[in-house]
Amino acid sequence: MVEHINNIIMNRKFFLLIALLFTTSLSCFSQEQITTYQHNEHSFLNITLNGKVKFLKQVSYSPDRLCDTIQYRRIRSGEITLGCFNDTILYSFDQNLFPENVRKIETKIFSFLNKECYEYIYNFSNGNLISETTLKNGKFSYLSIYKYDQNNNLTSKRTSRPVLLTDSLEYDLNNNLIRKTTFHYETGFKGGLKKPTIQTVKDFQYENNRLLESYSITKSQQRNTYTHCRYDKQGRKVDVKNFSIDNDTVLESHYVYEYFENGQLIKEEEKIGNNWQIDFENYKILITKYDENRNIIEQKYYISDNKPLKVIRYDYFYDSFNNWIKREKFEGNNENDLFITNIEERFIEYY
Repeated sequence: MVEHINNIIMNRKFFLLIALLFTTSLSCFSQEQITTYQHNEHSFLNITLNGKVKFLKQVSYSPDRLCDTIQYRRIRSGEITLGCFNDTILYSFDQNLFPENVRKIETKIFSFLNKECYEYIYNFSNGNLISETTLKNGKFSYLSIYKYDQNNNLTSKRTSRPVLLTDSLEYDLNNNLIRKTTFHYETGFKGGLKKPTIQTVKDFQYENNRLLESYSITKSQQRNTYTHCRYDKQGRKVDVKNFSIDNDTVLESHYVYEYFENGQLIKEEEKIGNNWQIDFENYKILITKYDENRNIIEQKYYISDNKPLKVIRYDYFYDSFNNWIKREKFEGNNENDLFITNIEERFIEYY
């Protein structure tokens, strides 16, 4: 009898343990779910969030120049103000965590009578960007339409601006982009479109499905360029050389990259060239540090190995999902003169 009771108790403990493990695994699964979107052309849309996110509003502003509260001063010669620049970006995700639409609003107020508002509207279908509309001060500016093949590869982009541009993209059997051709359409005398002319042709070559070389021919400028990439054993890009191949082959720029063991980019260096700038000043080296949540906490810009140019530091405040909900940006010429220059706040709604 006692043995029977002990068996019952042991069985109950076993089932309770299984139930506890099952509940814990469900909880961990929900915590480990990721809401993410990445786009090669519009990197500012790239985002990765923990949990199942339904809606995100992110507001960026200078701490003393919030456009909703800015005060103007009048003088005899007119009106002056320090001005304000606010960015707002709104993400909506479906239950499959695909983006449905994104709106980016840029507000620039230079004075009471000098205001600009740009709104960029991005619409998606099954996670693919299908249209991009730009409005300036509420009026239509231009529209881009994106089309894809059955493998979700972008095959064409048609942009209506003062001139019409169309990108045609081709892929190999491994879905690697091998050619991108940009066509330029001019408007005829009666408003119709003339026969398109090729503006740019870019060809890409791969090794082990990694981009090895690319060639670019710009018809309008009669300019030809060539890029060669090298990777480490983990497939990370560590060396990029860009050449101009017009009359002679000239090495125009050379970049090298270093990574932490977890894959985070920690050092970027421009060996040849004069293309990298911050605040209109050239730099050669960028050192980046991250926190345990893989967010950037510090970036140091150098003119040379021992000559710093600028320091940027970030402070974060997190919610229960370990998503940051407030980020403060500090800038200075060195670590001793940092001052706050920007604040970003997030309002996140979860499923």
